[in-house]
Amino acid sequence: MMIGIITDKKDANIEKLEKAFEEKNIPATTYSIGRLALFTRDVESVLMYGKERVDISGALIRAEPNLAQFVEPLVDILISKGVYCNIRPNAYYTLSNLPLVYAMLNSCKIPITKTHMVATIESLENAIERFSFPVIIKVFVKNKKTQSIVIDSKRGFSSFIKSIKGKVDAITLQEFLEGDLTYVAVVGEKTFAVKRKWDKNRFEHQRKKRPAAISETESKIAISALKNIGLDIGIVKLIEGKVVGMRPYIDFIEFEKVLGKNVALTVAEYCEAWLK
Repeated sequence: MMIGIITDKKDANIEKLEKAFEEKNIPATTYSIGRLALFTRDVESVLMYGKERVDISGALIRAEPNLAQFVEPLVDILISKGVYCNIRPNAYYTLSNLPLVYAMLNSCKIPITKTHMVATIESLENAIERFSFPVIIKVFVKNKKTQSIVIDSKRGFSSFIKSIKGKVDAITLQEFLEGDLTYVAVVGEKTFAVKRKWDKNRFEHQRKKRPAAISETESKIAISALKNIGLDIGIVKLIEGKVVGMRPYIDFIEFEKVLGKNVALTVAEYCEAWLK
């Protein structure tokens, strides 16, 4: 069996992952996603890396959500060939559209911050009446977040409305939660957590991360949130047990620094289990 580590950049986290597979005696090769190409002849499709044919039993994809146009076709090809992949079809398309993420999680009854999505300024002005300040407002143009701001008063809201110029595609209005920000690393059914404590005086989260103890319920929320988006491995951000964000990969270096645990090795063990 051979694992393909497919990434948009090779950094210390990829090196950590490579060493974890080596420690578990699992053959693994790292591929740059930008150099992979699909060649089709007659009815056969072949995945190539330069002049070499890619022949793997499992794929571990680690890339930013804004690369959905590259990741999604690759996922389709791998799954069609019976290759295990840590990402399900359409997961990256969903992740690249934050309003869609909130809508999907809410439809799956996963706790999220109180969120209202609108497409016009007029609708935003009507929706604000259902919220108490402070609130977080995020503006999206072509699925890309162009602005994110915390507003603490009606006066601040009025100023914000006047500042918007040009066309917007979507706006999210969210309650602002004051509480520790917990980062839950999910690997299959296992979770690891660190947190940034909320500083009431500075009205912000401290930069330093520290170990966090999460409840069984919070662990299940994080696992369920990732699974419903279509991911086996990733990070879910929680405040007061509500999902406030996620990403499709784990910072192994950071988690080991804070927790003293080799989460990359847990990923290798997880891959070893699904390859058997």
